[in-house]
Amino acid sequence: MNSMLWLSGMRYLLSRPWQTSLSVLGITLGVAIVVAIDLGNQSAKHAFSLSSNAVTGTATHRIVGGPGGLPERTYHALRVELGVRASAPIVGGYAHPIDVDPRGRSLRLLGIDPFADTQFRPYTDSGAFVARSDSPARNAAFLLAAPDAVLVSVQTADALGVQAGDTVKLRIADAVRDVKIVGLLAPRDSISDETLRNLLIVDIATAQELLRFEGRLSHIDLMLPPGEQGDFALQRIRAILPDEAAIVSSETRSETIDELTQSFDDNLFVVSLLGLIVGAFLIYNAMAFSVVQRRPVIGALRAIGVTRGQVFGMVLGEAAVIGVVSSVVGVLLGIVIGRGVLNIITQTITDLFFVVSVQNLAIPVWSLVKGALLGVFATIAAAFVPALEATDIPARDTLSRSNLESRYKGAAPIASIAGIALMVVGAVLVLLPSKSLFLAFGGVGTLVLGYAMLTPAAVIVMSRALAPLMGRLFGTMGAMAARGIAASISRTAVAIAALAVAISITISIDTMVQSFRVTVVQWLDNSLGSDIYISPASFSSQATESGLSPALLDSLRRLDGVASVRTVRNATVNSPSGEVELLALDTTLDDFARYNTFKEGEPVLIWDRLQFGDAVAVSEPFAYRSGIGVGDTVSLLTSEGVREFRVVGIYYDYRNSANGKVMMSRKAYNRFWDDDRVTGIGVSAAYGVSIDALIMSVDNAISSDADVRIRSNAELKTAALEVFERSFAITSVVHALSISVAFVGVLSALMAIQMERATEFGTLRAIGFTPRQVWLMFTAQTGLMGVAAGILAVPLGLIQGAILIFVVNRRSFGWSMDMEIYPIILAQAVVIATTAALLAAIYPAIRMSRASPAEVLHEE
Repeated sequence: MNSMLWLSGMRYLLSRPWQTSLSVLGITLGVAIVVAIDLGNQSAKHAFSLSSNAVTGTATHRIVGGPGGLPERTYHALRVELGVRASAPIVGGYAHPIDVDPRGRSLRLLGIDPFADTQFRPYTDSGAFVARSDSPARNAAFLLAAPDAVLVSVQTADALGVQAGDTVKLRIADAVRDVKIVGLLAPRDSISDETLRNLLIVDIATAQELLRFEGRLSHIDLMLPPGEQGDFALQRIRAILPDEAAIVSSETRSETIDELTQSFDDNLFVVSLLGLIVGAFLIYNAMAFSVVQRRPVIGALRAIGVTRGQVFGMVLGEAAVIGVVSSVVGVLLGIVIGRGVLNIITQTITDLFFVVSVQNLAIPVWSLVKGALLGVFATIAAAFVPALEATDIPARDTLSRSNLESRYKGAAPIASIAGIALMVVGAVLVLLPSKSLFLAFGGVGTLVLGYAMLTPAAVIVMSRALAPLMGRLFGTMGAMAARGIAASISRTAVAIAALAVAISITISIDTMVQSFRVTVVQWLDNSLGSDIYISPASFSSQATESGLSPALLDSLRRLDGVASVRTVRNATVNSPSGEVELLALDTTLDDFARYNTFKEGEPVLIWDRLQFGDAVAVSEPFAYRSGIGVGDTVSLLTSEGVREFRVVGIYYDYRNSANGKVMMSRKAYNRFWDDDRVTGIGVSAAYGVSIDALIMSVDNAISSDADVRIRSNAELKTAALEVFERSFAITSVVHALSISVAFVGVLSALMAIQMERATEFGTLRAIGFTPRQVWLMFTAQTGLMGVAAGILAVPLGLIQGAILIFVVNRRSFGWSMDMEIYPIILAQAVVIATTAALLAAIYPAIRMSRASPAEVLHEE
């Protein structure tokens, strides 16, 4: 019996290729979105992990210093006094090739001691020099023999269009330097290839000279044994370290990197799930329609002894087949889409978190399995209610279509009550005092589901309200078009709900993005007080080792036409709980009070306390993530040991910082850390001096050897907003795909209506309606469905937007912002919904208008 039921179900699916194909397409697109986003994220993480492994190698621990790194004598003491031979010094930074690379890629500069480094990073084992000896001694000789000598992989050289013996110009911080490629590494496997990609290997002395880091080290790698022996070694090593230094395990550093992008990953994953949810509406619609079509068949099966459980299994089995097929196709499509979104995700991660270059799409098996499982689960879950309804069909059921619609209308109030209850539950989940992102998204999902359950009642009310108006405007056909929506409520309600949910995603994301944009623009206006800004040409927010020459600062202060000069130093310092991003300001009280926007604290009082050197202000994200407020303390490792700094203010900050920043005066910074570098300089023009004249004067004063970027206030704002726009580019792709899923849902519902109401429209043709009139009536009805979906999407979209702004962004990044409601966004949403519905109606309307009345009525 079960095999016969299975064959019956499969025969039904195959006999209706259009309906089955649309069901498959809906879930396919949903799965493709999830897989594509996940593959893009995993590829970026994989590339950065390999890049980090090129630096970390087999090290178990790392000694890190303050902003000025570690003095070389620390390494000497480690090797000579303590006898720790499993140690290797590193000087690292970033360089940008000039003239040979139109893509403007970042190359990681790695300065090593070739003799001490082979046990950590055995590059001569993973690759051999082309046309060179591959012995470690010879490799070291290549690096030490010539000044500014570098090694690169064959793949990197090919990408840059260079070869061994060539000289390459590199932009490093605020200078341009020539380096010579003395050898090429030929990796023997794909892992080695990825590890060495975009990596420049130099002797440590060369790196110190190129990065202006003479006498200092970025960090020291250690390889310590596990257990008590390793713990004892750590105690001995800590005893000789400078006060501002710390020892970090490789596992801790990996966890820190994962934490940096976790909120970004979670947000994209949940947003991508929305497309799958919209696809689930489509499955519900298709399976419910299949049950309705087969009520007589199912009734007959029940009469000959088929149990409720067997009927339930038959319907869920059909859904499972659709789910499996859809998921397989969706996974394949996701791989294709993933290649398209990879660059967008990579650029966003580079802008916000760390420099990463991705050449190939990584395809982890788990990402594919996860996407497929989500697709199958969503399909079966969506088919559960229709399958349950199928078990209630009595033997020899003869329930008419009109009676079935009456049952759906009668159930609308109950569904509305259940929907309101779900929305209350969702609101509670969202408003619970928690920092959990998934709790907030769980609340959003519950709210969306509850709101969707209000759709049948809302559609019935709108249909009845529109019927008189449509009748007065367009006559009988207009009234019939409006009433027809409620007449097929079992089909139209789900299609309208799916489209409304998809459009609400557009409203919520657009509202959030525009609100955020307004907030960022206001913050930039209040934060950027100088007329022009100077920074290293290759500076990025992740390259805190970049700096400007102190000599440049002195020359600017003596320059005619300059009213004032302000400086900022972005640095990473250590604390007992990990690394902390520090912002050291050298500015005047007037500028500080005028241009720094504080959430808590008075600027003048904050300024006074900062000058004493025992106080700091923290950014809003730092305060949120650390759970501290004004009056609390922040512990930092300084040259004088662990120091407690009192928090005297909290300021708004929307810079690219994963965990927030700590602000102090430059005077205090100079006292506690041995670092005289400057990250950026702001220059204000004297009275009567134009911005263009000031830029020209500053440019002439800068040494020809220096490579710096000079930008006006307006140019810097434009650049910041360009980063902002790139950060949200991926969300535009996601909700465009979600609307595509909803479009398929509407098309599926309209095809179902066209099949169900064939007799009705055949009768209309028989009594004198022309094909054009049938086409117009059906199209008008579909347009009204789109309008209804757009109207229903507005409140849901605003609710979701508010949650994104006040809850999700807060928990993800620690930011706060005001919500801006733009009528144009709401109007566009209604237009998009209506347009999508009308486009979906073209084919079903044509088929319906061309159907022969005689054939339709004869079949009936």
